[in-house]
Amino acid sequence: MKFIADASARAFAIERGEVDLAADNPIPPSQLARFSKLPGIEIEKRGYGFLGSQTQVELNLRNPILQKLEVRQAIALVLDLDEIKNKACYGYAQSSPTPITVLDTQNHNPAIKPRKPDPARARQLLDRAGYLVGSDGTRFNLRLVYNPYNDGYRRVAEIVRQSLATIGIQAKIIPNDFAGYMKTVYTDGAFDLNAATHVNLYDPSVGVQRIYWSKNIKQGVPFSNASHYSNPKVDELAAISRHHHGPGKEKSFVLQVSGNHRPRIACYQLADGRLGDGWQGQGEELHRKRIRWPRQLCQCLSGVRPKLDHQPLRHWQSPLLGSSHATRAHHH
Repeated sequence: MKFIADASARAFAIERGEVDLAADNPIPPSQLARFSKLPGIEIEKRGYGFLGSQTQVELNLRNPILQKLEVRQAIALVLDLDEIKNKACYGYAQSSPTPITVLDTQNHNPAIKPRKPDPARARQLLDRAGYLVGSDGTRFNLRLVYNPYNDGYRRVAEIVRQSLATIGIQAKIIPNDFAGYMKTVYTDGAFDLNAATHVNLYDPSVGVQRIYWSKNIKQGVPFSNASHYSNPKVDELAAISRHHHGPGKEKSFVLQVSGNHRPRIACYQLADGRLGDGWQGQGEELHRKRIRWPRQLCQCLSGVRPKLDHQPLRHWQSPLLGSSHATRAHHH
């Protein structure tokens, strides 16, 4: 097993034939088009559908500034989902204004469309909230963190920072390693904005509810309700959906969090897909065409990893938490 932390180094190893299978979005998205034309290499974009990943920005409602609805609405009005899709995701994503992935056809509501950016209206809302532009051109400052799993979330954070600056909000990006990021967000709460992803998994009551349910505000628990969002109506519907399964019950909760109360929720949905170093979808693998078995592995709904223990491998690679491992198959 060989760990390759750098995305460019992984791409070089794959191209030189040193790697037979590369999982979990292994190469920089800027190189995907070129790799798709290389002889002997196949890119598989199926698989990982089980995750239903959503890229988003969480707001920390413990900050009194962000408790004001006008401020949250103003921030939403300068987040251009098309810009994030095209610049942070290199076009390999779908704009997604709802926390329910498009892969969940039972619960996703295609009628909900992204807001059109309106900086002028955003400035008006901030003025109304009492946050006027100071002599230095700034209304207030925010701390912006991002999940360091890969560079995609840093790109999202940079776009968010630049967008907020246009309406007088100065967001300082605070980088962390993964351990520091988890402590900052889920233990210390020392952030205001968090560019990250949450996975839907197989049901909204499992993957989505945890972000909005007030009973899931638990210090030190990763991927819980870090925004401290609390809404009695959403809590009530969440409880119903947890104990009384069925499309009708699920739909009530889903509509509440994705449509009816969307302006009040402190979590902005940006793109459908995991911001990996490669294809900005649920996941992607690269493998050499002469190796036949990865084709079946890559199409697994939970990705390639669950089936690797059944294969005669020597090296494989995957950028898990910033690291990577590379695979070569035994040839019998």
